[in-house]
Amino acid sequence: MATITATWTEGVTLRSAATIAASGTATADVDLDNLGADRADVQIDITIGSSSGVKVEVFGSPDSGTTDDTIALLSYTVTTDDRRTLILTGAYRQVKWTNNDGSNATGNISAAYAWRNWTSV
Repeated sequence: MATITATWTEGVTLRSAATIAASGTATADVDLDNLGADRADVQIDITIGSSSGVKVEVFGSPDSGTTDDTIALLSYTVTTDDRRTLILTGAYRQVKWTNNDGSNATGNISAAYAWRNWTSV
Protein backbone atom coordinates (compact mmCIF):
# COMPACT_ATOMS: atom_id res chain seq x y z
CA MET A 1 0.00 0.00 0.00
CA ALA A 2 1.32 3.41 -0.99
CA THR A 3 1.92 6.06 1.62
CA ILE A 4 1.20 9.66 0.70
CA THR A 5 3.50 12.19 2.33
CA ALA A 6 3.46 15.99 2.36
CA THR A 7 6.74 17.61 1.35
CA TRP A 8 7.43 21.27 2.16
CA THR A 9 9.94 23.48 0.36
CA GLU A 10 10.70 26.39 2.68
CA GLY A 11 12.44 29.75 2.63
CA VAL A 12 11.66 30.69 -0.97
CA THR A 13 12.02 34.45 -1.57
CA LEU A 14 8.95 36.02 -3.10
CA ARG A 15 10.13 39.62 -2.67
CA SER A 16 13.52 40.72 -1.40
CA ALA A 17 13.44 43.50 1.19
CA ALA A 18 12.98 46.80 -0.63
CA THR A 19 11.01 50.02 -0.37
CA ILE A 20 8.11 51.09 -2.57
CA ALA A 21 8.18 54.66 -3.86
CA ALA A 22 5.40 57.15 -3.13
CA SER A 23 2.18 55.94 -4.84
CA GLY A 24 4.14 52.99 -6.23
CA THR A 25 3.26 49.32 -6.56
CA ALA A 26 5.13 46.03 -6.60
CA THR A 27 3.96 42.55 -7.57
CA ALA A 28 5.19 38.98 -7.20
CA ASP A 29 3.80 35.70 -8.51
CA VAL A 30 3.26 32.31 -6.91
CA ASP A 31 2.71 29.66 -9.59
CA LEU A 32 1.47 26.69 -7.57
CA ASP A 33 0.52 24.72 -10.66
CA ASN A 34 4.05 24.93 -12.08
CA LEU A 35 5.48 23.88 -8.71
CA GLY A 36 3.13 20.90 -8.48
CA ALA A 37 1.94 22.36 -5.17
CA ASP A 38 -1.49 22.64 -3.62
CA ARG A 39 -0.65 25.32 -1.04
CA ALA A 40 1.79 28.12 -0.29
CA ASP A 41 2.21 29.83 3.07
CA VAL A 42 3.43 33.37 2.34
CA GLN A 43 4.94 35.44 5.15
CA ILE A 44 4.79 39.16 4.42
CA ASP A 45 6.84 41.63 6.45
CA ILE A 46 5.95 45.30 6.08
CA THR A 47 7.85 48.22 7.59
CA ILE A 48 5.71 51.31 7.08
CA GLY A 49 8.52 53.87 7.40
CA SER A 50 7.18 57.33 6.50
CA SER A 51 4.24 55.98 4.47
CA SER A 52 0.67 56.44 5.65
CA GLY A 53 -0.24 52.87 4.67
CA VAL A 54 0.27 49.86 2.43
CA LYS A 55 -2.46 47.90 0.68
CA VAL A 56 -1.88 44.19 0.07
CA GLU A 57 -3.96 42.35 -2.53
CA VAL A 58 -3.96 38.78 -3.82
CA PHE A 59 -5.27 38.07 -7.31
CA GLY A 60 -5.99 34.85 -9.17
CA SER A 61 -5.51 34.11 -12.84
CA PRO A 62 -7.58 31.88 -15.14
CA ASP A 63 -4.57 31.22 -17.40
CA SER A 64 -1.47 30.86 -15.18
CA GLY A 65 -0.60 34.54 -15.12
CA THR A 66 -1.10 35.64 -18.71
CA THR A 67 -4.17 37.56 -17.54
CA ASP A 68 -4.61 38.41 -13.86
CA ASP A 69 -8.06 38.89 -12.38
CA THR A 70 -9.09 42.50 -11.70
CA ILE A 71 -11.00 41.71 -8.50
CA ALA A 72 -8.81 40.71 -5.56
CA LEU A 73 -9.41 37.42 -3.77
CA LEU A 74 -8.01 39.02 -0.61
CA SER A 75 -7.27 42.62 0.29
CA TYR A 76 -6.13 44.39 3.45
CA THR A 77 -4.45 47.66 4.38
CA VAL A 78 -1.93 48.25 7.16
CA THR A 79 -0.92 51.57 8.67
CA THR A 80 1.69 50.24 11.13
CA ASP A 81 4.50 47.71 10.79
CA ASP A 82 2.97 44.31 10.12
CA ARG A 83 3.93 40.66 9.76
CA ARG A 84 1.40 38.05 8.75
CA THR A 85 1.13 34.76 6.95
CA LEU A 86 -1.28 34.24 4.05
CA ILE A 87 -2.28 30.71 3.05
CA LEU A 88 -2.71 30.58 -0.72
CA THR A 89 -4.33 27.79 -2.69
CA GLY A 90 -5.25 27.49 -6.36
CA ALA A 91 -3.18 27.24 -9.51
CA TYR A 92 -1.71 30.75 -9.70
CA ARG A 93 -1.68 33.79 -7.42
CA GLN A 94 -0.25 37.30 -7.74
CA VAL A 95 0.53 39.35 -4.62
CA LYS A 96 0.42 43.13 -5.10
CA TRP A 97 1.63 45.82 -2.70
CA THR A 98 0.51 49.44 -3.13
CA ASN A 99 1.95 52.39 -1.23
CA ASN A 100 -1.11 54.49 -0.34
CA ASP A 101 1.02 57.54 0.43
CA GLY A 102 1.55 59.95 -2.46
CA SER A 103 4.48 61.74 -0.84
CA ASN A 104 6.56 59.19 1.09
CA ALA A 105 8.21 55.86 0.35
CA THR A 106 7.57 52.82 2.51
CA GLY A 107 10.14 51.12 4.68
CA ASN A 108 11.32 47.69 3.55
CA ILE A 109 8.71 45.19 2.42
CA SER A 110 9.67 41.55 1.97
CA ALA A 111 7.94 38.22 1.50
CA ALA A 112 9.00 34.58 1.62
CA TYR A 113 7.01 31.42 1.19
CA ALA A 114 6.94 27.69 1.70
CA TRP A 115 5.05 25.43 -0.68
CA ARG A 116 3.60 21.96 -0.22
CA ASN A 117 3.26 19.08 -2.59
CA TRP A 118 2.37 15.43 -2.07
CA THR A 119 4.48 12.37 -2.80
CA SER A 120 3.39 8.75 -2.97
CA VAL A 121 5.96 6.26 -1.69
